[in-house]
Amino acid sequence: MLLPGNVIQESKVKNSKGECVVRNTKKPAEAEIVHNGLVISICGGASFAPEDKVYQDVAEFTRYVVKKGGVIINGGENYGSMIAAAEAEPDMVLGIACEYHKIIPYGPKAIVRNYFTRKMMIVSAPHVVVYEGGTGTLDEMIGAIGYVKSSQKQGLIPPEVYISSFWESIYNAMLEKGIFPENITNHIHVFNNIKDLKKLI
Repeated sequence: MLLPGNVIQESKVKNSKGECVVRNTKKPAEAEIVHNGLVISICGGASFAPEDKVYQDVAEFTRYVVKKGGVIINGGENYGSMIAAAEAEPDMVLGIACEYHKIIPYGPKAIVRNYFTRKMMIVSAPHVVVYEGGTGTLDEMIGAIGYVKSSQKQGLIPPEVYISSFWESIYNAMLEKGIFPENITNHIHVFNNIKDLKKLI
């Protein structure tokens, strides 16, 4: 996927069945993210602590994906669900952050110039998992669902989006109001717990 913007620090992560690369292209102010195989983006709140269930679930799910040969990408900040994934499998989690963020101190990191580039890199993964969170996570969920819609219009393969039941009422309300078309529903999956999520992936 090509995006406007600059990558200040290029990076990649690779496992037996998944790979993700973030880099600049040869064109000025053009960035690229390449997903191959099992690449899963995890979005979730920044306020969760190690004793919180969501934090623990993110860590467990990250280990599950890596064991299956996949890789994880996330927002790369040293908070909440992002640090939970990076602590669980530091070599297989690619953090994509802006230069002004407090960045995770270990594991591969791609640093980009602006927020839009970062957000689109995160929500355009082949699989996007959205845990509980605040307004930032909500923005990522809407961005991921919106990318399903735009991918269909452009004849591209849309991502599969997995949303926590925490967001289900918001998602259903948007469907009822016609904000999202019905034809995206095959690509949106709601999970109640990590057991559900593992069955869906």
